[in-house]
Amino acid sequence: MPKSAEGLPLLGKFILGELIVCASAVTSTVVLMYVHRQMIKRRCTPPFRWNALTSLIKYHNSSIESNERSILADRRKLANKLDNAIGDLQGMILKSCVEHLNSMKSQFWRFQRDILLHDVWNAVFEYVDIILLLFFFSINAVFSFIMFAIVPGE
Repeated sequence: MPKSAEGLPLLGKFILGELIVCASAVTSTVVLMYVHRQMIKRRCTPPFRWNALTSLIKYHNSSIESNERSILADRRKLANKLDNAIGDLQGMILKSCVEHLNSMKSQFWRFQRDILLHDVWNAVFEYVDIILLLFFFSINAVFSFIMFAIVPGE
């Protein structure tokens, strides 16, 4: 094993350096995965700048809002019709069915928003993961160059 000037083998320094780079890469990956999970679990909305990363966001938001508006208009029409027929038992049964359907509708839209939020956070953390990958590759390349090109020449 070739010796360096200080007495520690050059290969040992390289392995120690690679170990440090790998440990920091694994640590950053674990932190990134934890933050990703917490953002989805807490239903946090990403900052406005990050919403521009995916073109689907604006389309989904506008389609959800337009669908909600049309459903609200239909609901008002149905409520007016129901107000006329509330007096009998069939009207009350129909009203309870409509209320149940409205609660199901709100759960459906909440589920749609959760899916959209999940997609946005996936896109954001995918970009962060690629940036970290390039960062650690460049650190590894620079470290290898220093260890094998510059240090033996001294």
